[in-house]
Amino acid sequence: MGTSRLPLDQDWRVLATAHPNVLVSGTDIAVDDVLRTLRGVCRQPVVTCWAADPLVLASPPPSGTLILRGVDALSLESQRRLLAWLEDADGCAQVISTSAEPLGPRREAGIFLDLLYYRLNVVYFPLSQQQDADTDTYPTQEPPRPAYW
Repeated sequence: MGTSRLPLDQDWRVLATAHPNVLVSGTDIAVDDVLRTLRGVCRQPVVTCWAADPLVLASPPPSGTLILRGVDALSLESQRRLLAWLEDADGCAQVISTSAEPLGPRREAGIFLDLLYYRLNVVYFPLSQQQDADTDTYPTQEPPRPAYW
């Protein structure tokens, strides 16, 4: 963990078929590039919002994808609200969350909920500072298209 990697073909297959929750950590420039690429394999419709306190989420959770920017800034109460929302979604909604810093240390310090961390961190894309310096580094390749597309 902590090193960057390009998404592999199997990552794209999982993203395009199972629509798991995704956590992307890094600075805004690199994260924006990843989000642009991920939009092509997300459940539709896609809604983007910034994490804020208090966190307000649609009830019941709609199907589709929620891109939640800045999840590392959520208070414990908003984290609990997001966790309950994910449980209500019961797999119908995909969440792509972003954070400026890796959430692991926040989880270990007790300021990010364990259960929420593992629900959001199904597929993890850690981005290094190098990706900010060279935006062509990640991700320049399009996801591979299955034969039926």
